[in-house]
Amino acid sequence: TRFLAAGGGSSEVLHSIVLRLLEAMIAAVRRRLVLVKMQGDALLFVSRSDGLCAADLTDVIHDIYAAFDHTLRDLRINGDFGPPIGLSLSELDLKIIVHKGTATWFEFRNTIDVTGPDVVTIHRLAKNKLEKKRYIMITSSARANMIAPRDWEVEQHTMDIGELGSLDVAVFEIPKRRFLGGGSQRS
Repeated sequence: TRFLAAGGGSSEVLHSIVLRLLEAMIAAVRRRLVLVKMQGDALLFVSRSDGLCAADLTDVIHDIYAAFDHTLRDLRINGDFGPPIGLSLSELDLKIIVHKGTATWFEFRNTIDVTGPDVVTIHRLAKNKLEKKRYIMITSSARANMIAPRDWEVEQHTMDIGELGSLDVAVFEIPKRRFLGGGSQRS
């Protein structure tokens, strides 16, 4: 969001950069997750089954970050955006929120969508005040489904989510460009 708001170029060019990053992430996980919603520069996925096992969830997160990092690197190398946008590309980063809950599917005006308290929870968690730029936030309900590599630093937080109460989360700060090397990232 900060990238789009900061400007530094035409809004069409900035938006096309964000769309290329989103497309890369969608393609990376389309066999294991369903894209439910895109809102601005955010994507909401749900698992295709009752949930992902810990190893699959870890692999999905790796695949999303790898797609993001590789596409961003390609944009930097092959993009001819000029100095303002080129410098802004270094500010782009990725935050992933993992939550386990339920949602109600509905169709409205030829669009399929989801609703419910857990969908609101994810949206509110995305609007947090954390100062970190690159992290994975995992709610307590999803934590059992995640195997984090031992070298990931973790912080515990209690997040206020308005009338839905508060929620304990683990926040793993991800080293910059960790996923450019390829191969499994589990330790």
